[in-house]
Amino acid sequence: MQELQLSTSTGTTGIVVGEHLTSRLQQLELEPVLLIDENVLIQHHDLFEPFRSVIIPPGEPYKTLQTVEHIYRELVTLEVDRSTLLVGVGGGLATDVAGFVASTFLRGTQFGFISTTLLGQVDASIGGKNGVNLDGYKNMVGNIRQPAFVWCDLSLLRTLELREYISGIAEVIKYGFIRDVAFMEYLEEHMEQLLKLEVPVLEHVVATSA
Repeated sequence: MQELQLSTSTGTTGIVVGEHLTSRLQQLELEPVLLIDENVLIQHHDLFEPFRSVIIPPGEPYKTLQTVEHIYRELVTLEVDRSTLLVGVGGGLATDVAGFVASTFLRGTQFGFISTTLLGQVDASIGGKNGVNLDGYKNMVGNIRQPAFVWCDLSLLRTLELREYISGIAEVIKYGFIRDVAFMEYLEEHMEQLLKLEVPVLEHVVATSA
């Protein structure tokens, strides 16, 4: 397991890269309410069943203000207040929507992410980028606000579709081309292990990308 800290003008985020990080939900000081991707809940129901949750439908067509409004109403029904911790669980779409909801509900509530896709772990969940699409314009409505934490749970990647996993690897390779020759060499030497989701390699790749 590796722990990193991202400090920016909009806040500080603790980033944890490792396996079976969902167990940390039980140890949080504030009671969490999960804003969770429907597919993640189906695949990992046993991990998230004990917690109150609001479903985020999967797919880019649901990254809208209408989805945000639906989530607001669900949070009201659950009597969520500022003492509640909202936790976005899923890939980039889920964390984008969850971050926007948390940043605006009750003028801002505390939130964190459990990132469940490789692309989300190395890009979408990091940096405080929250938002939704509007009339076909991508990420037209949103804000920049850092989550309290991002947990990159490598064990959840094993149920990810291969195509989605490969798209995450493509993003990782881009980082190497942009700024890190040594990282590119590491990827060349360990690509077979990365494709097999071997944990030591995967942990190094995600942490380095973050």
